[in-house]
Amino acid sequence: MKIYQLFKNGLFLVLAAIVAISCEEAEPEIITTDLPSEQSDRTPGGIGVIDTEAKLERAIDDLYYVYHGAYEQPTLFFEKLKALVGADDLTTTSADKLKYCGADVFDGSSNYKIEEFFTAHYSSIYGMQYFIERIDEDAFSEEVLNNAIAQARFYRGVMLFDMALMFGDGNLILNTKEEAVEATVEDILLQVIADMEFANEWLAYNSRDDYYVISAQEVSKRGSKTAAKAFLAKAHLAMAGWPVKKNVDANYAKVKKHTKAIIDEGIYELLDDYAHNFGNLGQTYIGISNQEWEGNKEAIWSRVCEQMRSGTLGSGLYGQGPFPSGCFNGNPWGAWGDYAMEWHFYENMRKDYRASYSATDRLTWTYAGFTKYPFAYLYEQPVVTKFMWGCIVKSDYRKYSGIDLYASEQDVPTPESFGGFEHAYNCSNDLPVMRFSEVVLMYAEACAHAGETVEAIEKLNWIRRRAYAGGLPCVKGAIGEAISNGDLSREYWRNPEPAIDYPQPGESDLMKAIIDERAWEFVGELCGVRWFDLTRLEMVEEALSKRDDRDLPLVGNPGDKSLWRINVN
Repeated sequence: MKIYQLFKNGLFLVLAAIVAISCEEAEPEIITTDLPSEQSDRTPGGIGVIDTEAKLERAIDDLYYVYHGAYEQPTLFFEKLKALVGADDLTTTSADKLKYCGADVFDGSSNYKIEEFFTAHYSSIYGMQYFIERIDEDAFSEEVLNNAIAQARFYRGVMLFDMALMFGDGNLILNTKEEAVEATVEDILLQVIADMEFANEWLAYNSRDDYYVISAQEVSKRGSKTAAKAFLAKAHLAMAGWPVKKNVDANYAKVKKHTKAIIDEGIYELLDDYAHNFGNLGQTYIGISNQEWEGNKEAIWSRVCEQMRSGTLGSGLYGQGPFPSGCFNGNPWGAWGDYAMEWHFYENMRKDYRASYSATDRLTWTYAGFTKYPFAYLYEQPVVTKFMWGCIVKSDYRKYSGIDLYASEQDVPTPESFGGFEHAYNCSNDLPVMRFSEVVLMYAEACAHAGETVEAIEKLNWIRRRAYAGGLPCVKGAIGEAISNGDLSREYWRNPEPAIDYPQPGESDLMKAIIDERAWEFVGELCGVRWFDLTRLEMVEEALSKRDDRDLPLVGNPGDKSLWRINVN
């Protein structure tokens, strides 16, 4: 399928328009929809060729909204499909949703809705290239010019990686005046590597790469050197596995190099409480200055969500599940909103603090006192609960505190005291795409591949200890209280823990232990992604052979590698 032809047919094209509207000479077939009024004042009158720093800054800001899928476009929802495709972890209880994730049961004929996501992603990729071509290179210093280009190439690299994972062979858009170039998975991953290498060289150390800014909870939508290094490592991890499987040792060596650099820099580290990776951490509340949050020093790169804007800039995941549906706002598990877990995966999870926080098959889930919806009773299936805590949107301040949102010098109750949740899909909670824990586990895997077992085991145990949390029950505030009273030390996960450290009795396969840890650590998230691991390591058939009869039956053969990528045609 030629992406250029899709543009000419005008099937989607709204996303690229957000960058293109900054350029008054944009081709008419690219701009097919008027920009919503909330965004129109960002680039009044259009700015034509980008030839001043003010224009460049505005255009760079707009790049994020192209990447994020602003204004009802589905790039964000496409990315969430990664958690629902093919693997043995998540499933759906809704037959209608198979229009979007038929690949989860290896049904190659029921993915017609996927084309909307496919084309929107390529529209955003086109927008990144269009931005690069609009810059007047003579108007800027080399540093300013390349930093701007690096932002676009970082976003493009992230999206191309997802396209290779989901669809396999595809297209590269390297010049908007020419047709897209047909490309193999290897070609696409090599472009990802080139983009991330350029980003790593030219991106500034922005606010997300400053330890003190992280602690102060400031977040940035822009790419950073650390994020580029992390995705560079992940691209090399992909190159080492199926379907490329070239220069395996050399690619693993690069995974180790880039992840070790991030670990040694000491800017990011694990949060003591696994649950604190989710919820409102990272949000800035307009007009309220006295909120105190533990800084999210683990989130290297996130989808920064803003409920304040219209459209799909809200997270669309917390409190409801991976798809928006206005009909079911207020019911987090209604119809399209289910986020179910396959029985074998659920029953095989190591039972610890992290597992208790992440999923349940009980009638209620009590981490945050949330007991309204009887999950198992409704679905007869385990459900993912890790996104159920803290989906607080700005209307809650009025609803629960009784004061005006913009009031100053007043004590504002913390969201935990509200005693309830605003289960709206257009929520401000950020969605982690790259966490420090993934960097640690990629490093552990690279060390294990190189035979450096002592180092691999140490880093694996960091993640296992944090998941175990000293054997504490999964009750909100338990870890903080244990640290306060001395039962746990800060960064307790650095210390030996015989009850959980690898190897436990019966464990002898270090690489399997690392891959299992990835599965449990990132279940349902935009980072990690079980499907990525199963396909690159060619474990799909083995993993799916253990499918429980209570789950949806498979349609196709999981051993058929032609079904390991979605055919949008």
